[in-house]
Amino acid sequence: MMSKSINLIVALFCCFGTVFSQQQVAVNSAPAPEGYGVEVEVVSENIGILAGALGVTDLTGYSCKRVYVTMVNSGDFLSSVSGDATNPTFLNTSTSFYHAVLGGATPNGINSLLFGVYPDLVYDSWVTIGLEGVPNALAGEADVATVQSTENPWTTVFEPGGGLPGGNIAIDDGVGGAWYALNGDANGVAGDDLRVLAGQFTTDGDLGGQLYIQVFINGDGSNEFRDTFYFGDGAPTPGCTDDTACNYDDTASEDDGSCEYP
Repeated sequence: MMSKSINLIVALFCCFGTVFSQQQVAVNSAPAPEGYGVEVEVVSENIGILAGALGVTDLTGYSCKRVYVTMVNSGDFLSSVSGDATNPTFLNTSTSFYHAVLGGATPNGINSLLFGVYPDLVYDSWVTIGLEGVPNALAGEADVATVQSTENPWTTVFEPGGGLPGGNIAIDDGVGGAWYALNGDANGVAGDDLRVLAGQFTTDGDLGGQLYIQVFINGDGSNEFRDTFYFGDGAPTPGCTDDTACNYDDTASEDDGSCEYP
């Protein structure tokens, strides 16, 4: 786990001209403690027809959903959602993702003052660490950064530009990729509601996937975990997967340690 993740953080981020602080490259990585997870919140269902300055957008049958990483402590910090061949991240729809012409792969450039003129921008699909729009620097917020390899341009697949439909996110190549924030950026802190927004997705299909996340417990870069969380159609079915066991479950996709033997 460490070799792939460290290669991603150090090699990729440095190559893209980003200086990752020492606390970002945490040590003693471990699985998630009890209480952490991912939840999906429905923002709007069957959005309908929207009329704006760029014309009419028909989002009939589309739903807008937000994916949150749920925390245990108000000071917990969501550092990144990443993936590689060993610990992949997938975010899928059975159709495609809606993207507004003025939107982006992240909400870094989305100004809520434009929503009245461009109502479809409200429902743009994007990935994030806590941000819903342009960061408030006075509040300690900062842009969400993304990295991708040349062999797997996942941000381009997800957000091709020009308002074109977006494809599924698959960060599963040998080099890896991520979206992330630097420790200390206010938008990555859990806060009183004990959750951090990881993305907004508008689609007329079924949403599901798995996120490989890195969290600094109470914001301490030396006390972290990295683990995979599933949601929606990507969620595994727990059970006994050993066909030699007495209680083998052929519908199970993830062994939960419950196998019993004669």
